[in-house]
Amino acid sequence: METVVRTFISELDQRGIHVKLVLLGKYKPKKHDLTWLHGIDYELLLPDFPLKGFIRDFFEVKKLSKLIKDEKPDAFIGLNNGAISHLWKARNQTFPFHIFSWVHFALKILHNPSILKKADYHLSISSGITHDLVTHLGIEKKNKIFTVYNPIDSIKGLNNGLIERPNDGLTSFLFVGRLTEQKDPTLLIRAVSRLKGDWKLHIVGEGHLKSKLEALVRSFHIEENVIFHGWKSDAWTFIQSLTPVSALILTSKNEGFPMVLLEAMSRGIYCVASNCETGPADIVNKNNGQLFEVGNVDELTHKLQYLIDSKGGNLPSQISIKNSIEKFSSDRYCERIIEALRRGKVRQDDKLQ
Repeated sequence: METVVRTFISELDQRGIHVKLVLLGKYKPKKHDLTWLHGIDYELLLPDFPLKGFIRDFFEVKKLSKLIKDEKPDAFIGLNNGAISHLWKARNQTFPFHIFSWVHFALKILHNPSILKKADYHLSISSGITHDLVTHLGIEKKNKIFTVYNPIDSIKGLNNGLIERPNDGLTSFLFVGRLTEQKDPTLLIRAVSRLKGDWKLHIVGEGHLKSKLEALVRSFHIEENVIFHGWKSDAWTFIQSLTPVSALILTSKNEGFPMVLLEAMSRGIYCVASNCETGPADIVNKNNGQLFEVGNVDELTHKLQYLIDSKGGNLPSQISIKNSIEKFSSDRYCERIIEALRRGKVRQDDKLQ
C-alpha cells in the first residue's frame, strides 16, 4: 500500500498535480515506520492526542475541517473507513465536495464496509472489489465506480532488468510477503514437501508464523531445500543478487491487489498464484502464469512439480511476461485516475447531487 501511494503521489506530481497525505491516528515511534514518507508532503493530524474513540474523532474532524478550509483541495480521497467517515463529517463543516474511496483490501475483511457508501465515487483496484461494491453495497457501477487497478512505477517497474532463470537443472521458487495467515505460507510448505527432484524455495519476509513454518520445514525434513531470508527493505535488489528464479508463488487467502505479482512479472518472472479475492485474476493469464484454487494443496503441488519436471522449458518468454502487464504501467494508470478525479470534481459553490 505504501508503494502504491508513493507511486501515485510521484506520478501525479510529475503531471503538475500536488498531493498532500493526511494521516489519522496516534503516532507511536516504536510501532510506525515513517521512512517511506521521505519526500512526500504529509501531515500527522493529531499524532500525540492522548484519548481514543469519539473524543479523538471529534478533534480530528475539527482539525481536518480547518485544513480543508485553509488549503481548499480539488479532490478528496479516503484510503480507509476512518478517513472516509472523517471527510464526510468535515464536508458538513466546510463546503460541498465529492469524496472518493480508495480501499486496498477485499471488502470482506474491512470493519463495517457499509461506511464506504458515504463516499460519492470509488477508485477500485481490482475487478473483484468492483464486483463487491456493486453486489454487496449496491453501488452503481457505471457512474460511481472507476476500476483503476494499481500501478507499476515507470522507473522501478517496467524498466527493470530481467531476473534470470536457472540453467543448471535446479528449479528455484520464490515467496515474497508477510508470514501471516492471510498469505497462507503454511499451504506452500505443505505443497513443496511433496515435491520430487532438484528444487529450492526462497522465502523473503517476516511474520508471526515464522517459527511455526521453520518447525514444519524440519518435520518434513526439507531444511536443505527451504531458505528463510527474513524481511528486506529492498526485497527485489536482494533477490536480484541472490539467485535465479523459476517462478514466484502467491498462496494468499485474500488480497486487495497483489502488487508482488506485478513486481515479479515486471522482472520476467513466471507466477503461480491462488485465485483469491481479489486481484490475481486481473493479472495472471496464459502469457505470464497460472492460477490455482485457494487452499488446494494438491493442485498447487501438481503445478510446481510440472515446473520441476519440465525444467521451465515450456514457460512463456521473460519478455512476453513483462509485456503482459503493460496496462498496469504508471502512465496508463494515471490516465485512469485523472479522468476519474475530473469527473468527480465539484466547485465550492456547486450543490452535490
